[in-house]
Amino acid sequence: MIPAQLIRDGLGVAASAFWVKGMNSAPDPAFLDDTNYRSAMNIVNRGGVLKTRPGYNCLLELPPGKLQGYKLFKSTGGPTAHVFAISGKVYVFPEPFTSYYQLSNVQFLADADFVVFEEAVKSVVRNDDGTLSLVDPYKVLIMQDSYTRPAFWDGQNSRHLDPSAGEPPIGLWMKWSGDRLWIGRDDQLFAGDIADPLSFTETEYLAEGGSFRINGNITAMAEVSSVDTPQLLIFTASSTTSIQSNIRDRVLWKTTDNFQRTLLPDVGCVSGRAIATQYGQLWWMTTTGITSLNAALSSRVSSELVFRDTEMAVSKGNLSPNIEKIAAASFENYLMFSMPSGDLFNRHTWVMDQSVMDSLNGKAAAAWNGVWTGTRPVEWSGGVINGVRRVFHVSKDFDGKNRLWEAFVPSREDNGQPITCYVETKSHANFHQEAQGLDIKTFRFAELEFTEISGTLDIKVYWAGLRGNYKQLTTFRFVSPDDSINNSRTFNLDSNLLSYRPQSRTVRTTEVLDDSKTDGQCGIESDIPARHDRAFSLLIVWSGKAALRSYRVFARKYDESGVGARKGDVEKINAVEPIRQGLIDKLDDCDNA
Repeated sequence: MIPAQLIRDGLGVAASAFWVKGMNSAPDPAFLDDTNYRSAMNIVNRGGVLKTRPGYNCLLELPPGKLQGYKLFKSTGGPTAHVFAISGKVYVFPEPFTSYYQLSNVQFLADADFVVFEEAVKSVVRNDDGTLSLVDPYKVLIMQDSYTRPAFWDGQNSRHLDPSAGEPPIGLWMKWSGDRLWIGRDDQLFAGDIADPLSFTETEYLAEGGSFRINGNITAMAEVSSVDTPQLLIFTASSTTSIQSNIRDRVLWKTTDNFQRTLLPDVGCVSGRAIATQYGQLWWMTTTGITSLNAALSSRVSSELVFRDTEMAVSKGNLSPNIEKIAAASFENYLMFSMPSGDLFNRHTWVMDQSVMDSLNGKAAAAWNGVWTGTRPVEWSGGVINGVRRVFHVSKDFDGKNRLWEAFVPSREDNGQPITCYVETKSHANFHQEAQGLDIKTFRFAELEFTEISGTLDIKVYWAGLRGNYKQLTTFRFVSPDDSINNSRTFNLDSNLLSYRPQSRTVRTTEVLDDSKTDGQCGIESDIPARHDRAFSLLIVWSGKAALRSYRVFARKYDESGVGARKGDVEKINAVEPIRQGLIDKLDDCDNA
């Protein structure tokens, strides 16, 4: 209920909180739901509260050069290691993560766009007489760049492989599925020997030439287990083919119905890095948007492909034309797509939360949190290290250096530095009691409620109507004790430990009282000053650890004129006619020339 004092002051209030539907920049901001916001940067949305995202921590500055690929790999009986390729060279950074070294006998093309890593398991060896012998299974990491002979590393041994000697052929995208290594090269798909990713000696293929033929060049592969027939999906830029890789006996391939079939004739994938699996659900980037396997399969019934990134329109509309190097990953309930928005590199990481509001009996639908910035991920990889699930990425950073970063660091700081966040709200048109719908209102001030404040927090608040740019409203600085109690502090029985808990603040901004016509849009879009408009939004920017719980926007009803416009006012075209006439003059000059 609106406070009585505000009613006496003639103020209307629009409030917003509990943003469980997340970011949505597709509709007009005046028609967004109250549980949506228009855009956000570097926040997470849990329980409908917008909070500074987890931090990034730089683990290693990598050698200079072209960053081509990355994989977190744990060899059998060996330590976990970060493996990365730069300008054709392959480096290993093993536990305890104090130093790295180069695989001296592995060298790929320095200018290759991708070096692809695929983890496989070897459990047989081929004897000289052609028979197979079982060995203790051990992991191997296969590497390809589509130009050079493939290579492998098993934690101790590494070398390039020889396709002419029955070892894996040259290709690019690979997948270990059905105890076989599958390799794509152009429009050909090669299947390796059972239980041996280093051997390609079996020759009983369905198609001539020793390979399957795909309708188009292979751009990605993925293994799925949530559909009934296939286990392996092979993507081109415009189609998806399924292979029943779960059939281990190669003799049965020729007699199995639909062993190879076109699953999605009009849905492809841009890159093998643009695929992520989360809780058994497959997500990937098509040439026009992000989709999921369930949504893509339903398009065969409805003839309409449902894209799951419409809400990210403000970032999606600024994508680079080349999206082949998009990098996708999942971590816990988060799904991440690093995108080249406003950059040739992946400057924006789109983050979707599958469980914004969990409860015992249900949860809210998945929602986009917004974009994360600070690094430019080239490839993501993750796994369990010493019992803890962690996720990492390699990045071509803004200073041109290559670095290895860990994401989801609980400190909510990037390498110890505060994170800058923002939220752009919906445009509020309905103000309780005083002004509703598309009536013109007069903006007055805003009220913000921040929680979980720890350390120094700097805040700037901007406002805007439906027309015009954002204008700074006010700034705040809150200083509170950091929530981490370190060894440099001394405590006794009388110490007030509660003062170190995260704090809350509710503040009001200054009032907007300027009724002059000096705003940049006044006289162009309207003769009415900017603070008089049909709806208003806020841009709330902060640097530091905090969470935005709610806000309120205050406005007053604007007394509009009750008469129609004069004939001369209707015929006048503000600021458009001079521009139009200038273009006509230029065209006339060209014709005369």
